[in-house]
Amino acid sequence: MAAHSVSESTESTIWTKLVPPPDAAGQLLAREHLAGKFAGIGSKRLTLVCAPAGYGKTSVLVAAFAKLKAAGAEPGWISLDHDDNDLARFLAHWCSAARLEPLRASGGAAQAPRAPVRAPQRLLASEFVGRLQALERASYLFLDDYHLVSDSAIVAFVNELLHAPVDRLHLVIAARDAKTLNLARLRLNDQLQTIEAGELSLSAAETKALVARVGGIDASPAQIGRIREKTEGWAAGVQLAAIAMRGRQDAAQVLETFSGEHASVADYLADEVFRQQPAAVQDFLLATSILARFDISLAAAVSGRADAGDLLEKLERENLFVFSLDDERRWHRYHHLFSDFLRRKLREAQPDLEATLHERACTWFDARGHAVESIGHAFAAGQMLRAAQLLDHYSQRLIAGARTAELMSFTSRLPAWLLDQMPGALLDQAWHLIACWRFGEARVMLERVARIIAERSAFAASDEQREEVTFLGHKLAHRELILAVTRDDLALTRTLASAWLAADTVPDPVMRATASSIAAQAGRESYQYDGVAAAAATALRERFASGGGYFSLVYHECVCGAAFFARGEFAAAEQGYRRAQEMAVELHGEYSALSAFPAALSAELHYERNEPAQAAQLLRTHPMTAEFGLVDKLVAGFVTRSRLASLQGRLDEAGNALDDAAYFAAEYGFERLRAHVLNERVRLLIASGEAKAASRLLTQPGGPAHDAPIAPCAPQDGVTTVHELYAMAHARAWIANGRAGDAIALLRPWLVFCRGRHSVRSTIRLSMLLAAAYLRDGNRLAAQRTLVEALKAGERGPFIRAYLDENAEAAQALSGLGAVAAAQYPFDRLHLQAVLAAREGKAPAAAQPAVVAASGADTVREQMSGRELQIIRLAAQGLPNGDIASSMCLAESTVKWYWQRIFDKLDVRRRVDAVKQARERHWIR
Repeated sequence: MAAHSVSESTESTIWTKLVPPPDAAGQLLAREHLAGKFAGIGSKRLTLVCAPAGYGKTSVLVAAFAKLKAAGAEPGWISLDHDDNDLARFLAHWCSAARLEPLRASGGAAQAPRAPVRAPQRLLASEFVGRLQALERASYLFLDDYHLVSDSAIVAFVNELLHAPVDRLHLVIAARDAKTLNLARLRLNDQLQTIEAGELSLSAAETKALVARVGGIDASPAQIGRIREKTEGWAAGVQLAAIAMRGRQDAAQVLETFSGEHASVADYLADEVFRQQPAAVQDFLLATSILARFDISLAAAVSGRADAGDLLEKLERENLFVFSLDDERRWHRYHHLFSDFLRRKLREAQPDLEATLHERACTWFDARGHAVESIGHAFAAGQMLRAAQLLDHYSQRLIAGARTAELMSFTSRLPAWLLDQMPGALLDQAWHLIACWRFGEARVMLERVARIIAERSAFAASDEQREEVTFLGHKLAHRELILAVTRDDLALTRTLASAWLAADTVPDPVMRATASSIAAQAGRESYQYDGVAAAAATALRERFASGGGYFSLVYHECVCGAAFFARGEFAAAEQGYRRAQEMAVELHGEYSALSAFPAALSAELHYERNEPAQAAQLLRTHPMTAEFGLVDKLVAGFVTRSRLASLQGRLDEAGNALDDAAYFAAEYGFERLRAHVLNERVRLLIASGEAKAASRLLTQPGGPAHDAPIAPCAPQDGVTTVHELYAMAHARAWIANGRAGDAIALLRPWLVFCRGRHSVRSTIRLSMLLAAAYLRDGNRLAAQRTLVEALKAGERGPFIRAYLDENAEAAQALSGLGAVAAAQYPFDRLHLQAVLAAREGKAPAAAQPAVVAASGADTVREQMSGRELQIIRLAAQGLPNGDIASSMCLAESTVKWYWQRIFDKLDVRRRVDAVKQARERHWIR
């Protein structure tokens, strides 16, 4: 799927939302009596300008924005509208407005590759808060028309942010009401200042100035008094009155004939303004009233007038409630009140014309590739079929641009019979559901598309129809392939990947590259590494990039990296993980679920090299989630977490990590993850002296194993790493329970099989278990030979932990190899020394807590992250972990992981001790 820059995106005027409306020729009124209020913006978390429509809220914000810029600040601005009711989109606008690095999952305005699926809202918000906490200077953000925000996720996020520990953030919000804002705590903490309708009402001098500017009238004091009496200082009413009076001999009569509440005043005056315009202007106003924003080209297309530019210039010149949205004066919009009036007038005067106008707008936007706008106008025109066709056409681009919310919203508005006519969009939705691990929903959707394709195939009469059906069939097969690999059904994945690649009929570069990557994944788990180098080649990566498949490229780099790791090629694996991590951070953010995929694999590699501190750091900052990744992520993350805890003697924590993994295995039916969990449980039980319990675990259904595992078998065609894991688990138990001969008979063919396929990591693990079996069987010479072969196999990595974790007796026997003659058993002595040093605890282990240097430099403080310090501050206020998590937009489990990190750095084990140290070091009061 292709990447799209802003100019090609579905957001035709996104950049106009991020700058305040220009003060054309200094036309804004100087509201000096409000200057004092805005001087205090920097001391408040929130400045709220709250008043009904037409009180000049936007104008006041524009003036305050200009003053901040003049003072050297860099304020940000977002003009909100109904389309912004999506948290990812909202945060993308914020990043652009505040000049923060973009959250790529949000489909923001940065011209860079964007994620084809959006990150979970909680993770987006968490990453965003982290960025705000890292600000080194005051950040001001102006949100205009906030009352248009109705999305519960945005409302919750903004309310959390209003109370979050982000000291340098200052919000200025204009809204017609404050019903969604939680203001009580802000008032209590003196972090709120408000400007309401009474303060925004125009004074006599301001009214006179506005009437003179808009109407060209030197109104008398009596007329000014009458205008203020009728409008109560309502800026929109004053402006309307000035326009209505302009050029009228009976200006006084105009003032006398309108009365009532603001709404009726607006209607009356707008009608007066409208009726004074020539017919051509009236037609133009009514035609363009359906547009949220427009330029000359769009206005001409919708109104059907070649003189649209001249008419627009006339409207601007006469201040007829049209506003320029950019300094180049290209894009415009009407005042909201005037726009509402015009649309009502259109429906009353020409009810049949509205659908035609929306149809023209739809055509204009579609011709320029603006998906959301074209689909929206098709719905507004009542053309459900066209909306469905456009949605089918643009669905892949919407996913590529992370516009999943719009895609799902549009789809929900279509009847079932129309959905059946847009199988392409259904397949793109299925892709998103698979990426989010919503396998059941994805399966239902794929079955629905299969039925649609079968029906179309039966009635395809032309070559074009048959080609379309063929393409849809290949796209469905591709989604079936993605579902199979994400569900970790390896046998089905191999079959589907071979069939799809053999067809070789789909020109889409990302689909083809993805299929090649999936084939490499299935091959790796079946000990077929021949295609790994080809899959990792630059040419295939370029194929992903050429089609905009950057999200899929993260998966691809992880798949290839894991294959290199299994083969003992650590440098290539680490390089692939690094590329995947950098791309995941760019797409979804540093602490996203997508970023957790390469992070978990990197942690596994660090652990294998006996770098537990680095491994633990990665796992603490990238918790495992059920989305955006393959089973590899869960295996690497949970097994490494368990082994780290076991290494430090925390066997309960090691077991808890396996319990978490077992939950995922049962929830999603991941047999490979279940096999890893079982193998690790057996290892832990034997290490704890519970060999009988380990045997029972392997033979009795129920309990942590859920069902009786696969019986051990010799390697043969079709075996996978799952069979190897079950063989290793049984061999462990047999060795510990006096059945060393059975273990030898099982392990030897597996060792020959894995060594012959250059599966280095498997070779080492199987060798260590086989050596242990030989030792129990009394054959020390065979054990020595096996250990030496294991060392020779893993020295390229170099592997370390694989020699130490599989069996304590075999690891102990390694120390006796130093006396073996080099001529008899040639191997790398330095590698053996590194393994023995790690066994004795001399290799790098967990980072030691720093101390305050004699010079007074607090080195611990330098190691503490901003988020860790914020957690300590909140704990010092007495907040429990749940409230800390809520205020920081984190999961409570994530807060607990941060506490573990804090405890390690401060060498404490209780929150109260951490807070005490923080106070003693003067980090908090």
